[in-house]
Amino acid sequence: MDNRISERNRIKTRVRELESFIRFNTNAILRLRQGSSNIDFCKTRIEKLKKDNDALEQELKELGDRQKKLASGELDQELSQQKRRETAIANKKTQEKRRKKLDELADKAKRSKISKEYWDKTLKAGREARYQERSSKRGYDYVLRVHQSLPQYIRANLANMPNNKGYIWRGIHYYGLKDPDKDQHLVMFENKKGQLHIHEWSKDYLTYVLTVKQKKQSTGEIVRIKRFTRKGVRRVLVSDEIPKPGEPNPLKSRRSASSRSRRTPKHKYRSRSKKRSASKKTPRNNGVKRTPSSKQKPRNRKLTPAEARERSRGRGGSSNGRSRKKKTNHRGEGGRGVQGRARDQKRASDNQTAGQTKQQAGGAGRGRHRTRPAWMDKK
Repeated sequence: MDNRISERNRIKTRVRELESFIRFNTNAILRLRQGSSNIDFCKTRIEKLKKDNDALEQELKELGDRQKKLASGELDQELSQQKRRETAIANKKTQEKRRKKLDELADKAKRSKISKEYWDKTLKAGREARYQERSSKRGYDYVLRVHQSLPQYIRANLANMPNNKGYIWRGIHYYGLKDPDKDQHLVMFENKKGQLHIHEWSKDYLTYVLTVKQKKQSTGEIVRIKRFTRKGVRRVLVSDEIPKPGEPNPLKSRRSASSRSRRTPKHKYRSRSKKRSASKKTPRNNGVKRTPSSKQKPRNRKLTPAEARERSRGRGGSSNGRSRKKKTNHRGEGGRGVQGRARDQKRASDNQTAGQTKQQAGGAGRGRHRTRPAWMDKK
């Protein structure tokens, strides 16, 4: 039923259009017949308009017949098929339009994502560049501050140390100034809260040993041993061990074995001679103990009250009975030398001469101390 209604409305609309076209062409033919100029053009135009009217009237007749068939129901199947075709075409156009819209949205999202990633990378690169610059300046300033606070004994030791030994002072590594010892590993010393931390690396940097000494004379205790392996350029940690008490240092044992193998008999003889000479040392004063005499006072004895009073007044002697020498002032009286006294005498004579000159130039009243102004003495 809906198909019939839509088809009927379409036919009525088309019939009205055709009737208006025929009426327009008929009026045009009448105007052309009444015109007197250019008769050939008018004839040709009239013939063309008549043909158009014939075609329009033919279409009107077909529409009349179709309207009758529509009323009788003969066009129902045709209309349903036509509707299905039109629906399929509309759906296809809708899907194409939707797919196009989705592609545009996906493309827009992709471009937006790429733009955002580029912007984020730009910001990150700028941030990292600023951070690295600031960090390098901060690190350089820290190195300068640490270098100013470097103790003098470390500076002196570094001048005599090989390049594979050094100190760690407040996180900064300082290496020796001399040429490195061959076949020796890297050793760094670090003082932490009264403890001496000894960091040792093997020559291939695959073994690390940390030794801690509580005192200078004590033997160090190994607190950590790390072993690495190489994968290409990078080092990968294999084991991180806390050794048992008394376990030997793997780096030190290798070093001592190599040094023992390189030692010559000359060194042995020299060390033996030193031991022999040290054992043959004679005691002090040939073993004779000195007994203090009765007149000699011990150095660390307690003072008597009289001696304490004399010492507080500056007259008493030292604890060992010796008298103190009186300190003399080598610069003269009052702590001033000969030149100072001469300068004071000259200044006093100059002042006296200047006072006399003022008194002569200004009269009797000039240069004297008075209790009232000069204008009060005038009459």
